[in-house]
Amino acid sequence: MSVISYSIDVRKKVKEFFDEKQKKAIEEAQERRNEVHLRVPGIAEIDDALAKTGLKVYAEALKKGNPVPLEDRIEALHEENRELQSARADILKEAGYSADYTKPRYECKKCNDTGYVGIDPCECLIKALRRESYLNSGLGAMLTDQSFENFDTSLYPEKSRKMMEFILSQTKKYAEDFGKEDCGKNIMFYGGTGLGKTHLSTAVAKKLIDRGFYVVYDTALNIMHTFERERFSKIDVPVTTDKYFECDLLIIDDLGSEFANSFTHATLYNILNTRLCADKGTVISTNLSSIDAMRKAYDERIVSRVIGSYRSFGFVGEDIRLNTRKQNLSGNK
Repeated sequence: MSVISYSIDVRKKVKEFFDEKQKKAIEEAQERRNEVHLRVPGIAEIDDALAKTGLKVYAEALKKGNPVPLEDRIEALHEENRELQSARADILKEAGYSADYTKPRYECKKCNDTGYVGIDPCECLIKALRRESYLNSGLGAMLTDQSFENFDTSLYPEKSRKMMEFILSQTKKYAEDFGKEDCGKNIMFYGGTGLGKTHLSTAVAKKLIDRGFYVVYDTALNIMHTFERERFSKIDVPVTTDKYFECDLLIIDDLGSEFANSFTHATLYNILNTRLCADKGTVISTNLSSIDAMRKAYDERIVSRVIGSYRSFGFVGEDIRLNTRKQNLSGNK
């Protein structure tokens, strides 16, 4: 994925971060240069001469009628420049400084903290974009704790393990194929609490963020509160609901926990329908135990969107978080 695939907010924040890093490195280098100008005789004069090299080259290029070829004159200036730099390094060493003491000390030597090597994004820029996307997604620390790699199907009872292994493999494939034309972009996880729905949702988010997609995670309760504040607040509030429509993947966790009324149902329908029309992906996670339970909780418009456009996976077994705690307690005895 290209850099531009990340959200505008993420790119803006990362750019500001890189601009500040580069500015700081240059300012600190200037402070060290001022120091040696004061303490080391001859350095200020050499730096002044080096700074005028570009003007000298430009002046030579403008001269007319000089019998010496321009290339030779410019090479002579470059040779003078190299001699000045060599003399400068020797003087600094004699004064107890390293030859590169006054050069900017960039964190990344490949891109000099610009974020780019030529026209290609540097590895450090991609890492920064991913890191900021992690923070911006709403998942926070869960992205470091929950992944496909540490989703342990052995924690499930034997009778439900094969089903969970199947769900894991299909969810991995979903994350790998996301963005392809023939990829189904919407899935729903349903089942009781503590069965790994949020874990797999987070694993999907991590994979897609690492691939450069714009991912937003939030609970159904928080999403509805956000829309309510925007709609009913008596004071001007910044628009914060756009991200639910603009992101490449929206993860709605804990659907069914929100207070149900005509406004929340209309809002949920609007989100689901708008994203379907825009061909944007949505992952729904709910503690509702079945599609029938969803029919009882939501009106037919919402249910029809989910049944018709989402691939559903039913999580089965016992609360693996409780089982894990029990195992840990037993192991500590």
